[in-house]
Amino acid sequence: MMEEFFGKVDPIFSKEEFMRKVWVSFAKDDVPFDVFKEDCAEIEELHHRVLLVRTAYRTAWSAEIGNDRQESYVDFETYYEKIPYTDYEDKYNSSTGRTERVAVTKYRQEQRQRQVTRYRTVTDWHSGNGEYSDKVRFFDTVDTGKGFDMERFRKDYDTEAVVQLSGNALKAYPEMVLTDAMLKVAYAEQESRIELDTQLSIAGDHVRGFHYRTVEFNPYFASLVWIPEYKTQITYAGKIYVVRGFPIGNMTLSDTKIPNDESADSYAGRKRAETKRENDIRNAEIAPYVWENSKVHLIGSVAAVAACVVFSLFADYLWLMITSYVGAFALIIVSLLRVHAFRKSKTEEINALNDAASAECEEAIKNFRQKHREEVLKALNNKLVSLGLPPAQLSEI
Repeated sequence: MMEEFFGKVDPIFSKEEFMRKVWVSFAKDDVPFDVFKEDCAEIEELHHRVLLVRTAYRTAWSAEIGNDRQESYVDFETYYEKIPYTDYEDKYNSSTGRTERVAVTKYRQEQRQRQVTRYRTVTDWHSGNGEYSDKVRFFDTVDTGKGFDMERFRKDYDTEAVVQLSGNALKAYPEMVLTDAMLKVAYAEQESRIELDTQLSIAGDHVRGFHYRTVEFNPYFASLVWIPEYKTQITYAGKIYVVRGFPIGNMTLSDTKIPNDESADSYAGRKRAETKRENDIRNAEIAPYVWENSKVHLIGSVAAVAACVVFSLFADYLWLMITSYVGAFALIIVSLLRVHAFRKSKTEEINALNDAASAECEEAIKNFRQKHREEVLKALNNKLVSLGLPPAQLSEI
């Protein structure tokens, strides 16, 4: 025998409180200031019937069950071994001033193969069958087409707020009748859950060829609850924005976003993008600066090396040739050190400017947010006062 329960939830928030929360939420979302010059439509009170059905069940199932195990096998892999060998090269001996043939040790890579043990996953299959029993519930609205938001409802629903309807009180709500059609939808949903839960109950890594049948299906409790919801809307820039909220719990409002290109977040995004562009321009100045201040020395160094090469073709004395090369390469090193010094100095200068610009940017954003927030609060309170509602505090937005 199934126990039946009928109940209703009375609003704990008034329509005025709902309207105030709507306008405060607009301020929190930083909507355009012109939105506060508009009016919300008259609040509509909707009602939803939420059905809860609890069912005990028992199923019989059969399936092939797969259990994984690790199996070792022998394989061969290719690798390369470094093999030394002796070769001969011509090298200049500075002591004798001659080129001599000397033995050197070199290495070559030779391909080898070796035996290794590897592992693979193997699934062992066996037939199985059994029984499974548990309880399952259905919890959803039975009224379609009203835009019922189950996720938002769950945030605010409190079973202790449900008042039982019976006798004459129940007669005042003619819609509060458990019908076969309602229960049929609930049972079909539960049957889908039963199939899934039964399959998940099977102990194994894999299941295939799953079959089941419901041996016992015993609904033992059904609850139908009358739930209120407030709804309003506002038209802005030719678009309609709808706001809804269940006047229970914390009265969580539907997520209604009105775009605003002049919001504090939009300003922050533009300001940071502008600062980044300026920083990038400064960063791009480093390379031209270094080249401009170092090009004479770099070109001179390259010219010196070229001159040494030409000079070596005609020089009769080895020491004179070596001396010219040492001088040329010393000039190159000096030039490279000069380049490094210029780059380091300019980079530090640019980084300091960029850091200062970024800090100035964040300070500007902080000041804008504070001033903007105060302006939003002023616009909000002007609207609330015009509606005869209590003004808001800065902490509310």
